[in-house]
Amino acid sequence: MTEIRTAAFATLLTCCAATSVHAQTRGQPEIKPFGFDIAGMERTVAPGTDFYRYANGAWARSTPIPADKSNHGMFTRLDDLNRERVKGILDVARKDSHSKAGAAYAAFLDEAALDAKGLTPARPWLDRIDAIATREDYAPRRASHARRCRRTIRGRRHPG
Repeated sequence: MTEIRTAAFATLLTCCAATSVHAQTRGQPEIKPFGFDIAGMERTVAPGTDFYRYANGAWARSTPIPADKSNHGMFTRLDDLNRERVKGILDVARKDSHSKAGAAYAAFLDEAALDAKGLTPARPWLDRIDAIATREDYAPRRASHARRCRRTIRGRRHPG
């Protein structure tokens, strides 16, 4: 019984220490706290005239749109941050020989192999589409596709 208590206490102590270290290593949030930015308002515009300018006018005037973007805002920043983090995860996974995600990512990046294969991997699907000549041909093909998708969603494999 004493050994079990000692092991439980050691586990608890390890978890607390790990949590404490994690809390100390975290910096400030990368994205500012959520809420409404009063400094971004343009109070010279009546809200009933142009609510967007009233709520965001100063922000829109003072925030440049990056050259590689068509717009810019918090969702754009979150999307960029997410893409950066996912790329980091995939770059690490790519180096792991046991990672299926890494293998898929490496295959995606291998442009020479993709160009060499061309449309060959997709040829069976394209042939099924080419076989549709009339409206009457479409319904059975669509039903077959729907059945295959349902089987895949339920975790069963479907034939190509």
